[in-house]
Amino acid sequence: MGDEARRAGKTEFFTSAPLVALLIRRLRVIDPTLLPADLDEPDALASATWDANEKKRLLDHVYAQGGALPLLEVGSIDDDALFLPALQVLIRSRSAAVLADKWMRLERYHHATHRTQIDPAGQNAWSCTRYVQSGGEATVAENLFICSSVD
Repeated sequence: MGDEARRAGKTEFFTSAPLVALLIRRLRVIDPTLLPADLDEPDALASATWDANEKKRLLDHVYAQGGALPLLEVGSIDDDALFLPALQVLIRSRSAAVLADKWMRLERYHHATHRTQIDPAGQNAWSCTRYVQSGGEATVAENLFICSSVD
């Protein structure tokens, strides 16, 4: 779906355009052959949202081509990721618990379909449980992307 259709409000389920743009940039570094040839890349400066079905299609394609590892690698923060203002707020959290709480609040505010429940699971680990708010179940690929480790 192009930017014009999104701006016209023709997508009911949305995702963060900057987050998808970051995903695509990271995948280009990890393995550009994982990206679909017909990729309709979001313009994060033109719109804050992107069609959630397009994100799902992209993630499912990457998972089918490369398995779990590329989606887990996308979660590590590097200088390329620091352009996201929301990410700046998250990484400046005073503790992992505060970061988790901020993420869950951000999803409630901004995310239309799925939610993440984040609970401590040891010294340096979280247990992430994804559930459906509306719009169908999240795929394995979507869960790997959202719940991947962040260095």
